[in-house]
Formats: sequence, structure tokens, C-alpha cells
Amino acid sequence: MRSLVRAFVTFGTADAVGRLSVLLTLPIYARVLGPDGLGKLAYLSTAVQLLTGLLSLGIEQAYARCHPAARSEDERRRLTSTYFVLAGAWAAVCLVVALPFTERLAVASFGTSAEAVLWLIALGCAATAALNGAGAQVLRSEARLRPYFLLSVSGTALAVALGLAGVLWWNLGVAGVLGGLAIAGAVVFFARLWHLRPLLCPVFETARARELLAIGIPTISALTAYWGFNAADRVLLGWFGSFEAVGQYNVAATLAGTLLLAINALWPAWQVYALKAWEDGEPGHRATYARVATYTLAGLGAIALVVTTWGPELVALFAGAAFAGAAAAIAPIALGLAVYGLSPILGIGISIKRRFGLFMATAWAAAAINAALNVILIPRMGMMGSAWAALISYGVLTGANLVIGQLLWPFALERYRLAATAVLIVAFVTGATFLPTNAAILKCGYVAAFVALLFASRAFDARELRALRAAWAAMRAKP
Repeated sequence: MRSLVRAFVTFGTADAVGRLSVLLTLPIYARVLGPDGLGKLAYLSTAVQLLTGLLSLGIEQAYARCHPAARSEDERRRLTSTYFVLAGAWAAVCLVVALPFTERLAVASFGTSAEAVLWLIALGCAATAALNGAGAQVLRSEARLRPYFLLSVSGTALAVALGLAGVLWWNLGVAGVLGGLAIAGAVVFFARLWHLRPLLCPVFETARARELLAIGIPTISALTAYWGFNAADRVLLGWFGSFEAVGQYNVAATLAGTLLLAINALWPAWQVYALKAWEDGEPGHRATYARVATYTLAGLGAIALVVTTWGPELVALFAGAAFAGAAAAIAPIALGLAVYGLSPILGIGISIKRRFGLFMATAWAAAAINAALNVILIPRMGMMGSAWAALISYGVLTGANLVIGQLLWPFALERYRLAATAVLIVAFVTGATFLPTNAAILKCGYVAAFVALLFASRAFDARELRALRAAWAAMRAKP
């Protein structure tokens, strides 16, 4: 459990820097680009997410699954070298094939070929992001937490500096932001390669490549589907609504995306910890899995409550009066993300049994539902249709992974604690949408009441109180 917490804190802090950079630059980009420009940036950023998943080949997850079996240093070097050659060659091939189509993509997206340069830069962003993902996965699997943190934070700082310069100094607009991301990504990738050079050798093993692809190809399909309900709503809003609606929705999704600080920290840490605990037969690991599920729901629910409670104030602070309508969409998106964060924990049986095609099946089912709901609801409800579609599809995904994971490799969940926590989260997040704005004392008391009821309902009990007392005693004991 300590290794999970340590990895969670490291990955969480690194990702928090990235997420905070998005929040801190949002006031500038929202005011300089306006709703339409911010909508275009969100639209292209969404496309970059999809392209990154396609370019990654899904082999990040494959490497994480194969790494524990590579016991010797020589085995790890051969696995890592094959992994990087495969990732780099695929990214290069895809870029060469896609470059001639940038004008057509621009016409399809914006109605004019003049914006082709934006798609050209977006392709560069996706390529560097995919290769950086490969390097980051090696650092995570090798438990090299310090270089992972330093390189991630340095890359974020460089991307922010270049993006702001592109917008404020060179007046490049959306191209300036995307160009900063692409350049920073390339710099950090080569820095990661330099750090990982002891693990690289002039070797490419076709047997290892086939093993990585056998796991990765079903995963890439699942990643594409994850994109379908994580970000496709912005594309569909652009098609069936307007880029202004995309800009409004993007503000709500960015603020609700505070939950991703925890999710993106937890998932890689959980992946490494859970599979290693199972491989090593760690005593009590099933009970630990159940406890992690309860804590994850409570933690994500608390974050969802905070961002919903202060949603109008956060929108005013980070985006300004032009985006005031975005606050209404925060609650359903935040609730959906709280449910989504449980997906790999409740579905751990799928990973343990290596039935990765099932992740693909559940992800595509949820993506299809999300797309259908967006098409139906956007013309009637605008951005709120996308928000509710996201909540429903996240619920479908997590529910499906729970059922399948328990069938493949069951472990006893803390059913009462999970149910009580879920009821409180839904009730309080829904109630928060009716609170008046600029009522700080009332809102603080509201959030405190949620925490108090977690203990009063015995969703949390003496175990957590003992842990809190021990943590407090340890803090006081420090000089």
C-alpha cells in the first residue's frame, strides 16, 4: 500500500502541475482567443488526444504488463529497446501518411484550407505526445519516480512558456499554443531518451514486438473508444452546435477535469501496484483492492463536490463573464468523472486475466452510447446534452467493467461503504447546484457537512479515524 501511495503522490504532483498550468493559462487564453478561438483550440486538442492514442499503438499498457516478467537487466534492455523502436517507427509512418491530408482536414473542420497549418501542428503535437508517453511509461515501470517528476514538470513549464509567447508576443493565436506544445514535447522526449540510455541497445526482437502488439492492439481500440466519450463531445458540439458552445463546454470540462489530477495519478500507480501485488501473491491484496475502491470514490466525490459548489465563482475567476453559462455543466461532468475513476479498479480482473479485448468491448459500447446521446441531446439541450451524455456513458463503462471484472476474478467489495458514499456524493453534488453564488461561509459549511455525514453514516469508520490520528501524530512529531 505504501508503494501505491508513493507512486500516487509522485504521479499526482506531476500531473497536477500540468492541470494547474491549464487552469492558470485559461484566463489568458479565454480573454485573448474569445469563446470561438478557445473552441477551436479545444477542438484541435481533442483531435490531438485521439491521434496520440492511435500513434501510441496501445503499447504503453502492453509494456507495463510485460515489464514485471522481465526479471534480469538484459531482459529489460531488450524489451525497452524493442518497445522504443516499435513506437518510433509507427509514429513516423503515420505522420508521413497523414501530412498530405492536412488541407482536407482543415476544410472539413473549419470550412477553409487556410487553417491547414493548425492541423499540421496538431500532428506534430500528437507524435511528440505519443513518444513522450512511451518514455514516461518506462520510467513508471522502472519506478524512477524522481526523473519522471522532473521531466514532466520541466516539459509543462516549457510548453506554457512557449504557448504564452506564441499568443501574447508573436500573436499566433491557436497556432502559438499548439506550437509550444509540439516543441516542448520534442525537447522532453529527447531528454527522456538521454536519461534512459542505459536501458537502450541496438536490438529489435520480433517475438517481443509481437507480444507487445498482441496486448497493445486491443488496447488501442479501447483507447480510441475512451477518446470517444472523454473528448468527442467537443467535436460533436462543433458539428451540431457552434465553436462558441465548444468554448463554453471546454471551460466546464476543464474545471470539472480537476478530478483528472487524481485519476491520472491513480491509474498508472494502481496499474503498477495491483499487477505486482497479484504476481507476488502479496498477503491481503484483495482486501486492499476493495479499500482502494472505497477511498477512490470518496476522494473523487469530494473533489466533484468542491468544484460544483464553487463552480460559478471558478468560472468567473478563470474565464470571465463571457463564459458564465459554463457553470451549469460542471456537476454532471464531475459526477461522471468520479464514476469513471473507479473503472480500472473495479475491472482489475480483466487485467489480471489478460482479457484486454474486453476493455475494448466495454469502451466501445460506452462510446457508442455517448455518441448517440450527443447527437440526440445537443440539438435540444446544447452543451448540457453533452454533459449528461458524458455522465451516462461513464456510468455504463464502469458498470460493465465491474460486472466483467468480478466474473473473471472476483474480490469482495466494501458494498455498504461504497453504496453509502455514492448516495451522499450524488445528493450533495446535486444540491450544490442550488446554492447561491458568493456565499463562502454557507458553501464551506455545506462541504463540511458532507465530510461529517461520511462518518455519521459509517461510510467511513474507526479505521479511517485511527489513520487520521496516526498521520496527525506523525506530522506533529516532525521537527
